[in-house]
Amino acid sequence: MITRRSFTTSFLAGAAAMVVTSTASAKVNSASPTGESLLAGNPAFPTRYRTLDIDGASIFYREAGAPGAPVVLLLPGWPSSSAMFRDLIRELSANYHVFAPDYPGFGNSDIPDRSHAIYTFDALGETISKFVDKVGIDQYVLYATDFGGLVGYRVMLKTPRRMKALVAQNNPLFLGASPWFGHCCHIGRTARPRAVSRSNNTI
Repeated sequence: MITRRSFTTSFLAGAAAMVVTSTASAKVNSASPTGESLLAGNPAFPTRYRTLDIDGASIFYREAGAPGAPVVLLLPGWPSSSAMFRDLIRELSANYHVFAPDYPGFGNSDIPDRSHAIYTFDALGETISKFVDKVGIDQYVLYATDFGGLVGYRVMLKTPRRMKALVAQNNPLFLGASPWFGHCCHIGRTARPRAVSRSNNTI
């Protein structure tokens, strides 16, 4: 059975093995510690909840860690949101500047109008590429799980020199999503508003 702690510990071990040695020596501002992390007992940072506009849609994301620390970008899988990373974000924040966005139609991000929304991996990759630009990320380590890998690979191919390392977990390999994917995104967010509301409130 995979627990949150074992998942977090596994990721930390994988990330440590892949990130170049120079990032480990980066200085981290400890002005706002919130408790100890699993990472060498360093102080963890509070998670900040933010939104920004991308192509007319409000994109929600979680951010933690000190500016200037090595950046880790977390991309969730289907049908999850950045909420799946909330414990991991806290642990990584001790040594890294962490960003975890919600895709359009997922989590706390806006639900695009079904009449013109395009739910393809290319479109999601474009959204995340714009997200990376807007938050001012220069170089980063990418962690992508499930179909987050198919989004992340597109971001990587667009700006390969920005990515310093890749942690890929359980990624499928196929070219794109069929038309039903967009319908599922829309139906899942509108057919059961109470369930969605409860999910969003567990921030």
